Amino acid sequence: MSDEVLRSRLDELIACEHSLQITYLEDRPDGHLEFAPGIDAPWEQNEADSFSQLPGLPQSFQRQSGTPLWHAMLTRHPDEQGKVVRTLSTSFDYHISDGTSARLFRDVLLGSKAVCQLAGGGYPEWLSWQRATFPENAYRQDNEANTFWRRYLEGITPDTPPAFPFARRTGGRLSGTTTSILSVLPVPLRTLRATSGRLRSSPFILLLAAIVCGIARAGSVTDTVLRTNVVGRRPENRRTLGAIADILPVRVRHNALADPHKALEAATASWLDVLPWYTTPWEYSMQLCGEPDPAKRTLSHPQVLFNFIPWAKADERDLGIRQYQAELGTFQLVVRGGPDDQLWLACDFDSERLELSGVESLIDHINDAMLALTI
Repeated sequence: MSDEVLRSRLDELIACEHSLQITYLEDRPDGHLEFAPGIDAPWEQNEADSFSQLPGLPQSFQRQSGTPLWHAMLTRHPDEQGKVVRTLSTSFDYHISDGTSARLFRDVLLGSKAVCQLAGGGYPEWLSWQRATFPENAYRQDNEANTFWRRYLEGITPDTPPAFPFARRTGGRLSGTTTSILSVLPVPLRTLRATSGRLRSSPFILLLAAIVCGIARAGSVTDTVLRTNVVGRRPENRRTLGAIADILPVRVRHNALADPHKALEAATASWLDVLPWYTTPWEYSMQLCGEPDPAKRTLSHPQVLFNFIPWAKADERDLGIRQYQAELGTFQLVVRGGPDDQLWLACDFDSERLELSGVESLIDHINDAMLALTI
């Protein structure tokens, strides 16, 4: 594909996809958006001496500047054998794109079919549908969404953290230092899939059950709320470019969550209950069921964020414990893929808010629950 053809396809994609035309954005749930259908592509071409010397892309965008909130760059450079190749780099403001959109952008732009036959479009329609289904001032509404979330959360906030005995009281302050633990789970992906088929479950639910069981054993709890990232897309918007992904609270309750099989029963029931509402914006559930007074919110303990990303391959060099500088408000438990069909568990948390020994004990409990569920 020549540079000219690539640029032509990019112009076609901008014309089809409204999210790429956004030039003004107010950062709030009912914020104002402006689209500019005739904008020029934020595109540049340059050269570099090697892949490692590629020019940097914008890491932030002025959301009220009247210019596109993304950037594309095509760079010519030699590969390891000295052959001249081209690398396409893109950067998007997180308010206009998500992981699914970024992959769609790449696949459509570099594909062989006509751009507008593949592009989903309909981003303004999706925004209108979401605002009508999950309106502002949710607590004043009497609708199906409110009825569900009030029943599902039933007096607990979406961001409620587990009562970990190894949590430190820091008053909600973030230290700016994050501890990361990367370890290999005792069950490979093929075993997880086989167990899912045998139990008529899914790998995600089995992992959710193991984590809930681990939390129950570590903190002697029978009721916990986690959050997980979801694509948030209706079937009509399967191929729509835009910021559609969101966070979903998942509440799991049972008086015997420390039993892996009881945890699986409870996790399955909870996930099937909440799944039809995966398009709910996090801000909506927080507005409806969250603590309205910031002074009363429980900020000392981080809430668990669980994700299953088997295609995100880990690097063996990262195994073990390390620290890096970043502010992290959640306790992240992310299961990723590894070499030889392995599954790796990445735990990231604020170094001052959780004790390392307690997190290591939690990982042991999760590993034990995984083995018990897959035997």
